[in-house]
Amino acid sequence: GDGAVPGVAPPRATVHAAAANAMHAVPRDDDDGGGGVGDGSDVVVHDVPVVSAKEAAAAAADKRATRRLVISFLAMVFIGLGNKIFQKLMTVPMKHYPLFLSTFTTFIYVPASFAYIVPMILFTNRIGADQRATPQWKFIVMGMLDGVAGVLQVFAATFIYNGGVLILLGQAAIPTSMVITRLLLKVRYKWYNYVGAVVVVAGLLLVLVPKFLSSGGDGGGGGGDGMLTPSSSSSSSSSSPSPSSSS
Repeated sequence: GDGAVPGVAPPRATVHAAAANAMHAVPRDDDDGGGGVGDGSDVVVHDVPVVSAKEAAAAAADKRATRRLVISFLAMVFIGLGNKIFQKLMTVPMKHYPLFLSTFTTFIYVPASFAYIVPMILFTNRIGADQRATPQWKFIVMGMLDGVAGVLQVFAATFIYNGGVLILLGQAAIPTSMVITRLLLKVRYKWYNYVGAVVVVAGLLLVLVPKFLSSGGDGGGGGGDGMLTPSSSSSSSSSSPSPSSSS
C-alpha cells in the first residue's frame, strides 16, 4: 500500500547521487512451479560498493597532505644542503673573521624568526596562549646554548677544510642528543634508533681515526692531507720558495 517494490531494499541515507545511479536491477526468476521465467515484477537490486561524500573528501585531503609532506621534505633537504655548502663557502674569504660571521648570522636569524612568529600570533591560532605562557628562562637557556653552538659551528667551518668531514661531524649531534636525553629526561628509544646512532658513530670512527693516526705519524697537529686543520697547507705554503727568494 506504500508503493514499495517487493524485494527492494530501502535506499541508504549516505549514498551519493552518482553512486546511486550505478545501482542496477535484474529480473529474478519467479519460481511458480512451472519452471518458467517470471514477468520481472520482482527485482533484486545489486548496489556497487559506494563511498560517502565525507569519506571521499577525507581521502582527497589525505592525498593533498601527503603531497605537501613530500614537497616539504624535498625542500628541507635542498635548503639544508645549500645552508651547509654556503656555510663553508662564506668562510673562504672571511677565514680571519669567524666571530664576526657568527654574530652576523645570529643577527640575521632574529628578524627572520620574528617575521614568522609575529604573524602566527596575530593572524592564526598556531601559537596559542598556552605556548606563549612558557617560562621565558627556558628560552634564555636555549638561546645561550644555541649561541655557543653557532660560534663553534662557524669556527669548525673555518678551520676544517674538508666539507665531507664537516658534514659528518655535525651528525655526531644524534648520538650525543640521545645520551643527554636518556640521562636527563629518561627518554626511551626504539632499537632502530640505537642502530642509527651506532651507524653514525661507526662512520665517524672510520673517517676520523685514520686521519688522526696519519697526523700523529707526521708529527703535525692536524692531518697530513690538510683536511682537518690548516697546518699542513700553511706549512706547505711556507716551505715553497717565494718568487723573490728564487730569483
